[in-house]
Amino acid sequence: MSLIKDTSIGRDRLCSLAFEGYADGVVVTDLADKIILLNEQAARLLGFGDADEAINTDILDLVEPDERVRATENGNRLSQEGISIETTYRMRRSDGQVFHAEVKRSAVTGDVGQPEALVWTIRNGSYRAVLEKRLLEIHEKERREIGLDLHDGICSGLAGIAYALESLGKGTPAQDELARRVAEIAAELRKMLAEVRRLAEGFHPVPIGPYGITSALKGLCKNVEQHYEVSCVFECPNPVSVEDEDKAIHLFRIAQEAVTNAVKHGEAQHIVISLYRQGDKAILAVEDDGIGLPEELPENKGMGLAIMNYRGRMINAAVAMGKRPQGGTAVECMFKP
Repeated sequence: MSLIKDTSIGRDRLCSLAFEGYADGVVVTDLADKIILLNEQAARLLGFGDADEAINTDILDLVEPDERVRATENGNRLSQEGISIETTYRMRRSDGQVFHAEVKRSAVTGDVGQPEALVWTIRNGSYRAVLEKRLLEIHEKERREIGLDLHDGICSGLAGIAYALESLGKGTPAQDELARRVAEIAAELRKMLAEVRRLAEGFHPVPIGPYGITSALKGLCKNVEQHYEVSCVFECPNPVSVEDEDKAIHLFRIAQEAVTNAVKHGEAQHIVISLYRQGDKAILAVEDDGIGLPEELPENKGMGLAIMNYRGRMINAAVAMGKRPQGGTAVECMFKP
């Protein structure tokens, strides 16, 4: 308990974090992951009789074994960098019951600016997670079907009409007014066809296959440069395969949302999307040179960030975002391929 008595955090500060105004379970641990404070909601959620019973428990012992490495890595990043991480873990109550936990982990810094404790805000998301995941799967399935309908139906029809018009124009003397008008209509139809194809790709952006995510991110960069006056570069030093199609789609949507924020809200001129391996994990990062995250997020942008975090939770990935030291914003998603 020396952390409370002997450091600059102070007992009042920790108690305010753990007990005031939280409907969710809140747990405060030291940097060795030992529980030093928690509220009654957290004690009930984790299966303890009361808060005192949980003191000195290693909170990582309450995380399922196959999730512990990721939880430890996240804790190390918090201790070193002082960032906040929102993710999900499968946690085990003291009575053995496993539940799907939505977790926000933050570092508490002392007067010297160094992390001195970690705060876990925990919510039981088991039932809601199942419903939300199913709704999102339905949504993505509908998007894919719309994309296929656009590509196989409308695009094919428009292409046939454009070809017929072009053939008609070739059969008329070049100086004829009708030929000129036919050529103009065919040209406009070709433009419309290109736009519909772009929309179709947006509904179904990730090609099937383990390296579909790489192709999709390259396409995202190309699309951004074509439609906005910004530079967007994709960097992938070593191939990263993602076998799970749903995971690849979530990763693409996270990158897409980060790029949209950079262009529309961050006023960025240069964007870099990176995909690379880090040990047995992989990192998807989007960095820009814009104005950075404001202190108060507008509602529409705040929703976009919440959706990125939600998508990260759906694939057991950790999403972190913040201001870059040299200016602009960085969004990073760590996941297991």
